[in-house]
Amino acid sequence: MEPQTKILFLCTGNSARSIMAEAIGNAYGINKLDFKSAGSQPTGQVNPFCIKALKKRGISNASLRSKSWNEFRNLSTDENSWQPQIIVTLCSKASREECPLWLEKVPKVNWNLEDPAMHINSQKDSQKAFEKLSDTLNLRFKFIKKNLASKGSNNIESLFVQAAVSYE
Repeated sequence: MEPQTKILFLCTGNSARSIMAEAIGNAYGINKLDFKSAGSQPTGQVNPFCIKALKKRGISNASLRSKSWNEFRNLSTDENSWQPQIIVTLCSKASREECPLWLEKVPKVNWNLEDPAMHINSQKDSQKAFEKLSDTLNLRFKFIKKNLASKGSNNIESLFVQAAVSYE
């Protein structure tokens, strides 16, 4: 079996966008890719609207939790541990943050997605924003899976860039 490329979705709070990307990405079952998420300043909880949007897609939230990028720090010295090979930032704030030294050399792609948690006018607006994010992520992963199958895994990083440009 071919080794999996490890993708870390990074957001500031790790409560919405990055959590949803991890869940939808893993639900696609792309054998060559393994997804996890983290935040620079995690909130410690998954946004309830994120959970609702995932359930609507039939995706389990059982193993999802808000976590810090520091959880991966101690693992970086163990060659058998989960170490990201590509970081995908999901918000403009996270893309400007300075990554810890142990993540400095990891290639980064910015997906710059609107924060659905900012739609707090009503529950209906919040749910719509999370469902829109879910739809966008779904299109991006569909693109990645299709192109990975047809073009191979020579440049996975570029597939993530192309998915962002194709489905803004």
